[in-house]
Amino acid sequence: MDIIPVTKLERIEPEQFVERFQNKRPVLITKGLKDWEAIEKWTPDYLKNLPLAENFTVFTSKDNTHFLDNNVVSDRIELSWKESIERILHINSEDSNRLYMRAEIPETLWNDIQTTLPFLSSEVKFKKETMRIWIGTKGNVTPLHYDRCHGLLAQVIGSKKFVLFAPPDTRNLYPYESTHVMSHASRVNLQKMETNKAEELKSYPKFKNIEERYEVVVEPGNVLYTPPGWWHDVTSLTDGVSITLPWDLSLHENVPAHMIN
Repeated sequence: MDIIPVTKLERIEPEQFVERFQNKRPVLITKGLKDWEAIEKWTPDYLKNLPLAENFTVFTSKDNTHFLDNNVVSDRIELSWKESIERILHINSEDSNRLYMRAEIPETLWNDIQTTLPFLSSEVKFKKETMRIWIGTKGNVTPLHYDRCHGLLAQVIGSKKFVLFAPPDTRNLYPYESTHVMSHASRVNLQKMETNKAEELKSYPKFKNIEERYEVVVEPGNVLYTPPGWWHDVTSLTDGVSITLPWDLSLHENVPAHMIN
């Protein structure tokens, strides 16, 4: 299997983004957040001290590593904003339990981010209600899955490693049945495949037919674009904070075959 680095560009014009990458392949824009005040402003202490009174849903992991939004992989607890930040980002806390918060972006933080990005055409419109803030512990893994929309991940604090596979490799990644609660996820545990490949291939032999694996590390100030239907596994290399900005496929864009069947 060839390991292919995801293309990295400091910047790109909207026309080039559409021509080369949109709905085609991933790309990392290394200076995509140059206008975001959040990059300098959002420190763990700053976030902890935000005057947010409500409780937030925080995911715990059944194996203390993997996280998905379902009861097979994750459970949920309710924490105050301050306690969430202290425990997840280890501010005066030595909590060994990995935690992940996925939440709507608090109103007080909206002025620190920009939803008009210079490499996207004016036709791309983000919806506030679908954008999310992700605050997670070092070592968290979101296992192999795909999303049905275009996706941008904007990294504000910390770093994440993405491993990606193109839609044609769906048949080699053993997705769950379409009626399963994890229908957008793979049965292949990538971490086990890397540490005990011979044993894992007994259960998932077609995995060895994959010819290309894409990899990239996303650092603060970077934006990663992932096309619809691309499989991706995400590991938090540090405690961190990210923003996700999805948008829907348009009527004239091709839909990957495994998203139709």
